[in-house]
Amino acid sequence: TGEKPFSCSDCGARFTYRSLLRRHNKIHAEGKSLICSECGKPFTSESALTAHQRSHGGEKPFSCTDCEKCFAQRMHLIEHQRTHTGEKPFSCTVCGEMFTYRAQFSKHMLKHKRKRTEGESLDCSHCGKHFTSRSDLTVHRKSHKGKSPLQCSDCGKCFKYQSQLASHQRVH
Repeated sequence: TGEKPFSCSDCGARFTYRSLLRRHNKIHAEGKSLICSECGKPFTSESALTAHQRSHGGEKPFSCTDCEKCFAQRMHLIEHQRTHTGEKPFSCTVCGEMFTYRAQFSKHMLKHKRKRTEGESLDCSHCGKHFTSRSDLTVHRKSHKGKSPLQCSDCGKCFKYQSQLASHQRVH
């Protein structure tokens, strides 16, 4: 949703990623910056300034060989080409879902982060299996319907099999 949680303590500029904030901070640390003459935005490198200035002039020198769509920045062309190749280079380490664009991936990862910070338990109370989404846990819980779980008398945790309960009770 365009969330920019990282802010510069010197000028207040906000960024989506910590790495972008670190790169931005070089402007202040080195005491030099390249300023866009059109909008006043500062840049740390000549190439970044040049790429940005194309957005003001409407220049789009990078074209897709598949559909001839044009882009002001090479990186935007590379990202666009994934729509033709089906490449999904961003993979969620929590649930394995794959994404074409970094922005999609970042938004997805925020969902996992929110679940962790909200303290929401996604562990099955019957067998202890962990889930990455509430909906998966809900579906899984239905598999326990009509079954009487075995419960630890020390902590109340439930188990599907006697062997699991016995193994668990050795911890206490």
